[in-house]
Amino acid sequence: KVPHINPRCGIVILTLKNDSGNRE
Repeated sequence: KVPHINPRCGIVILTLKNDSGNRE
């Protein structure tokens, strides 16, 4: 949901998105 994806934050975002998708 962030316009800019940082290399470090990218990992966190991928984890959050994966976790959200896993919940659904």
